[in-house]
Amino acid sequence: MLAAAREQLRAHFRARVAERRREQVAEWRRDGIYPYATDPADERERAERETFDAVATTVLRHLPKSKGTRRTTFALLRSVLSHEPSDVLRIADDLFALTKRERDELIRLLERTALSSLIKASTAAADRIDFLTALEHLVFAPETKPRVKERDELRRILEDRCWVFGEECALHVSDRSLHEVLVQHCRLLGRDAPAPGPVLRADGRPGRVDLMLSRAARHRKGEGHHLVVELKRPGVVLGMAEFSQISSYAEAVLSDDRFREPVVTWISGSSATPWTTPCGSWPTRRTASPVARSPPPASGSW
Repeated sequence: MLAAAREQLRAHFRARVAERRREQVAEWRRDGIYPYATDPADERERAERETFDAVATTVLRHLPKSKGTRRTTFALLRSVLSHEPSDVLRIADDLFALTKRERDELIRLLERTALSSLIKASTAAADRIDFLTALEHLVFAPETKPRVKERDELRRILEDRCWVFGEECALHVSDRSLHEVLVQHCRLLGRDAPAPGPVLRADGRPGRVDLMLSRAARHRKGEGHHLVVELKRPGVVLGMAEFSQISSYAEAVLSDDRFREPVVTWISGSSATPWTTPCGSWPTRRTASPVARSPPPASGSW
C-alpha cells in the first residue's frame, strides 16, 4: 500500500511538472521567443523539442529578463541540441552556473531521452549525403572534372571515408607498394613479417596501390576480405590500359606464395567475384575486371 501511494504521488508530481512546462512553453510562444515555429516533422525533431522544453524550464530562473536576450539564449540552446546534444549539460552549466540540484535534474532528464543517439545518427546520415553530393559534383561538373586528380585529391578525400566502399571496411594501405599490401595482409592475419623481397608484377615493376581496405567476413568466423581500389581521375575512360594495370596487380598477388591464406578473399570486379584460396590452394582462374564504381565513376577494384 505504501509503495503504491508513493508511486501515485510521484505520478501526480510528474503530471504537475509537465503541465507547468506546457504552460511556460505556451507563454514563450505568445512572447515570440520560442525557437520552434512549426510542429515537429519527425521523431528526431520531436525528441529535440521535448528535451529543449525540459532543459529550458529547468534553468528558468537563470534566464535573462530581456526578451531579446532570452530569444538569443534559446537559439543557442536549440543549436546545441541540434548538433552536439552531448554538450548541452556542459554549456548549460557554463551559461547559468547551475546548482547541484539543477545539474542532477538535467542529468536525469537527458538520460531519459533518446535525443542524443537520434540526433547523432541523423546528423551522420545527413553528413554522408552532403559528402556524396559534393563528390558527385566534383567528378561530374564540367568546371571541376578536368582538374581533379586521383592521387592528390580523390585518394585523400576517400581514404578518410571508407564507408563509401562498405560500412565495415577499414583502411590499411594508402598510396603504397604491393609489398606494403603484403605486409599489412600478414599483420592482419597475425602472421610474422613476410620474407624479404618486393612483390613484382609480370613486367618486373613493383606497382603502387591507391587504397587497400579490409573487413571481417559477416557469417564466417576467422575469415576476411581485402578490397584493393585503383582510382582514376574523372576524365579517364577505362580501357585496356586500365584493365591491364588492375589485372597485373591481381596476377602479382596470385603468383606470390607469401599471400597464400585459406581464409582470405581478395575481391575482384563489380560483382565481387572472389580471388580466394580454398583449402590453401590458389585458384587457376586468371582474370580480373576493372570496374567503374559510383560515386565516383573514376575508381577500379579487383
